[in-house]
Amino acid sequence: MSERDLFEFFADVGRLYRARYLFPTWGRYVTNKDEPLQDKRKALAIFLWGYAYERQGAARDYAYAAAETILRAPDLTTDPIWREYIKKLARFQEPGTEEPRANVKANPLAPKNTKYVTKKGEYKTTQDSVIERFGPEGKETIIGYAKTQIEQRRIKDAFQRIIGVNGVGEKIASFFLRDVASYYGLFEEVGQCENVLNRELLQPVDIWIGRISERTGDVKHKTDSEIRRNIVTKSLEYGVLPESFNQGAWYFASRIARSKIRFYETLDSLKSGNNKQAKRMVDEHVEVLSAVFETWLRDE
Repeated sequence: MSERDLFEFFADVGRLYRARYLFPTWGRYVTNKDEPLQDKRKALAIFLWGYAYERQGAARDYAYAAAETILRAPDLTTDPIWREYIKKLARFQEPGTEEPRANVKANPLAPKNTKYVTKKGEYKTTQDSVIERFGPEGKETIIGYAKTQIEQRRIKDAFQRIIGVNGVGEKIASFFLRDVASYYGLFEEVGQCENVLNRELLQPVDIWIGRISERTGDVKHKTDSEIRRNIVTKSLEYGVLPESFNQGAWYFASRIARSKIRFYETLDSLKSGNNKQAKRMVDEHVEVLSAVFETWLRDE
């Protein structure tokens, strides 16, 4: 198996990511592809539940409370939503535990100029909340905006606007934009190998993607920007969607291999022309998921 085959393999595994994460995450709030483009509440809920709080160490409570608060609010008014969000976190805290802290500095719902205190002093947030940036003003939802910008090849504009949300960094912005492009198949109609300006901004980079990149290129210890460009360049060279490669590589590493040693062994086998180990691992993973599904159905 050549490096081309490695890229094709991971792009194919991207189907598992979409089936297990992308479609269920969006399907939690919408039933068709038009809804996220028309309903601001549901589009914001998708962003908050599936993306905005996906940073290391962030509890799922924060994402869930944010999405539910948006859906239940009388209107998309920033300050009342923030207050209700804080109340919701406190309402379900464990007895005897300290009141949950919303980490104002990095919370996407925190309005601009919200006060917070650290050991070094008192400060205010300097960026917009997601509602201030993508709320009631304007016609497009956050997802509709992202889709339009990608379609019109203004990826950098979308990226810059999204990282202007309080607590949303480059990885989360790329993660969200990648899935918008994937959900709507924005590159598939014009051909897989289209070379699009700033397409590397649709490549979220975490530790697993960094490890893959170390095995697929001539430069070791790359920066995130170099990793993104390397993946896009190699994917287009080998005729696969860079977004699918990114999804599949992350899924295989974090959900199938899970061990760094096991992952490196599999990558080395793939590059040496042996795909049996990788294929067996994917097959076993799918068999387990299928068995769980069938067991659940038998109980109904």
